[in-house]
Amino acid sequence: MFLLKMYLLGIYSLIFFPVNAINTHVTEYSVLMYHNITLKELMSEDLPPLTFQRKMHYVATVREVKALYRLINKEIFGNRLIMPKIYVRSRLKGTWGECHGADLPYNKDKSRCIIILADRWYCKQWLIMAIAHEMCHQYEWDIISKHREREGLPPIMSHGPTFFRWRDKLKKKGIPLKKFNDHEKWFATQRLFKC
Repeated sequence: MFLLKMYLLGIYSLIFFPVNAINTHVTEYSVLMYHNITLKELMSEDLPPLTFQRKMHYVATVREVKALYRLINKEIFGNRLIMPKIYVRSRLKGTWGECHGADLPYNKDKSRCIIILADRWYCKQWLIMAIAHEMCHQYEWDIISKHREREGLPPIMSHGPTFFRWRDKLKKKGIPLKKFNDHEKWFATQRLFKC
């Protein structure tokens, strides 16, 4: 009986959601797919239906986040960032992601940050936007703060000029860089730059 219910549920989801919008888990194919695609192409992909987005059916895995991290690092940061520890959590309260900087000695082979992201998203574009946001914080902590500390200044991780220095480069790829996003405007406009 259980298998019959699961089979019928699968048919139901195929009828009511387009196949390209279903992502309850990331397949090997989708992760490998990021090797031959640009950020601009990913950001311009069709959005899933609003009902799919409202239920937050897009589920991210650590593997997918790492693949997207590599792509953003290559296209935006020129591979200057070292991949930090990345965690995907099911319950982040009041935030889509966090970047935590550790007060450790600098090591050229290791990041001093930890990035934590939510596991459920409206769509892939929101996930990419959040990863890019946290990577801008990582750049502040791992690269800018190293130079600041040599000058006797404290490390920095903020939503100030050092964070927004990446805004134009990200915008060219279709990724807005903001402090936060308005969910109501997102569902009203379906445009990342207007929410």
